[in-house]
Amino acid sequence: MLCISSGTTEDSEILRKAVAHAEENGAVVIAAVGNDNVREPNKVYYPAEYETVIGIGAIDNNDTVADFSQRNGVFAVTQGKDVMALSLNGTIKKYSGTSYANARAAGIIAGLLSQVPDSTPKDVRTAIAMSAVDLGEQGYDCDYGWGKINVYGALLMLMNLQIK
Repeated sequence: MLCISSGTTEDSEILRKAVAHAEENGAVVIAAVGNDNVREPNKVYYPAEYETVIGIGAIDNNDTVADFSQRNGVFAVTQGKDVMALSLNGTIKKYSGTSYANARAAGIIAGLLSQVPDSTPKDVRTAIAMSAVDLGEQGYDCDYGWGKINVYGALLMLMNLQIK
């Protein structure tokens, strides 16, 4: 798995090929969608925008999309606002950003892969999309993507995909 919490606003052939290479070799690629929505809502970040990348947006404790979270390239969302995390000086503080949501998603996906290790990147994307808690407009939407990642639903879906 590749967890990318940075991006570029320019579509790059090298980056596109690197993502394709990772996918071809069985790596699930997830990426933060960016934090510029308030200032530049039309900004697009790569690799989150690529079709095979799981672009992660941020929501708050009330499952409302965070105002800073980009609305482009969102595949799914997890908590990314007011996340309690260890600071560099060793204290626990609240942080916000799609990188925090992305780290949470990476942990979830790592857990899924530990339970169903033969899952392909496509299987993981399908399981997340099909089991997500739909929070926005019905079905896929730009704010929430497919919705909030449902850990147990995605696990059951992956297990069912492996049986077929």
